[in-house]
Amino acid sequence: MGEVAHTVPLIIIVGVLVFYFVGASVIGYNLMSSDKMRAGTYQRRISEASMLFVAFIGGAFGEKIAQKWCRHKTKKEPFRTSLNNMVVWNLSLICLICYALWAHTTFVQEIFGTVFVGNSTERPVKIIVNRGLD
Repeated sequence: MGEVAHTVPLIIIVGVLVFYFVGASVIGYNLMSSDKMRAGTYQRRISEASMLFVAFIGGAFGEKIAQKWCRHKTKKEPFRTSLNNMVVWNLSLICLICYALWAHTTFVQEIFGTVFVGNSTERPVKIIVNRGLD
């Protein structure tokens, strides 16, 4: 028989996802606050498309916080609505990822709970395999 495939622990996957979304939010916050600073000093601005792209890939929460704290682009209607849509998109994405992780973990626990006999910390005593040939 082949070896059992090793899986990445769930806590590592969740940690990477939290790190990703926090990092993207920090980048989004910095983009928005930098654009506010550039607006006051008449420097070249950051495009709305760039800010919305960062919001789309996970930085919407940081941009929304910066919008509130820095009072930047609060009345610019197409951007404001698009940023709110990106917040909903990010929340939906996080919920979808959490559901997929929960369903996958429950599925794996259900399968291995019925396949392996014995304590889960021990090596399996007996492996029951049903190949549908009965």
